[in-house]
Amino acid sequence: MSINSSLISIIVPVFNAEDYIEKCLQSLSKQTHKNIEIICVDDCSTDNSVNIIKQHINNDSRIKLYSTPQNSGPATTRNIGLDNAHGEYIMFCDNDDSYTEQMCEVMLNTIVEKQVEIVTCKAKIENERFDTCHGYYINSNPIGLVSLNQDNKQAVNVLLWNKIYKKSIIDKYNIRFPDGLSSEDDAFIMQYVSVISTYYGLRNQLYNHLFRKTSFTNTLGKFNLGKRKFDKVKIVEYFYDFLVKNNIFEREEQYFKQRVIAELKYLFIYNKKDDKTQTIKLYNEFVKNAELLSCNKYSYYNIYQKFDKKKNLFYLISFINKCYWF
Repeated sequence: MSINSSLISIIVPVFNAEDYIEKCLQSLSKQTHKNIEIICVDDCSTDNSVNIIKQHINNDSRIKLYSTPQNSGPATTRNIGLDNAHGEYIMFCDNDDSYTEQMCEVMLNTIVEKQVEIVTCKAKIENERFDTCHGYYINSNPIGLVSLNQDNKQAVNVLLWNKIYKKSIIDKYNIRFPDGLSSEDDAFIMQYVSVISTYYGLRNQLYNHLFRKTSFTNTLGKFNLGKRKFDKVKIVEYFYDFLVKNNIFEREEQYFKQRVIAELKYLFIYNKKDDKTQTIKLYNEFVKNAELLSCNKYSYYNIYQKFDKKKNLFYLISFINKCYWF
């Protein structure tokens, strides 16, 4: 099979995107690699998004439209996309973002020619509000050919949309997004990276990411999300269960520890004092119930209380790093 005949499934979750979905779909339809299917999954939009998609379907039969029975969030929509994908390769695009015309072609050629299991690219950030740190993180993936191991897997960031994946790997391990949780991108990447060993990072800016003040990703740090503020705890549990189910926890324990550090640090940096206490309680409960994790080595809740009285983030982060399961 030639590279040109390889089918790529591009999954686009859609919710109230009438101001952006036109540009998104146009960029996908104009791809220089023509053998693609564009899987739009509408999550009960209340605006004109669906009508715009249907208009594009009239002009491009490669666009498919699916819908959720009720508003369920991006994890559910992306899972529906995966369930209906027929491509040998999987890519994602957010409904307010877009691809450069050669993105699919370059990503596909690289994953085939370099004989790797994942390829990443850099992104051009289209800002409504410039954020240097956000831009740095988006483009923080390693460059070039990398043999992934327990020391460097953490370097692959958990952004979903600047990567191309092999569907055979996703299907083999039944990699899915945790329904009903935020930070679902983290869970998907953590699962996928834990079962692969070959990687290639491109310098090319192939993805256009709109950094919006009101987007979910950029407002997450404010934690005005009720119970969702603790979803990262559940994401770690989800990842742990995946590793155990596939009998690879022992092999991937170092990567698991690194990811827990990252997820927990994020919560500690942005959460309020009472929420930090609740975070520790939730992690404590998780570790107690995790067969492969013992909570006897550290009385870490008491240590946390002592550090918290000092109101010093450095001590809190040091505490997290010292916990043996991290």
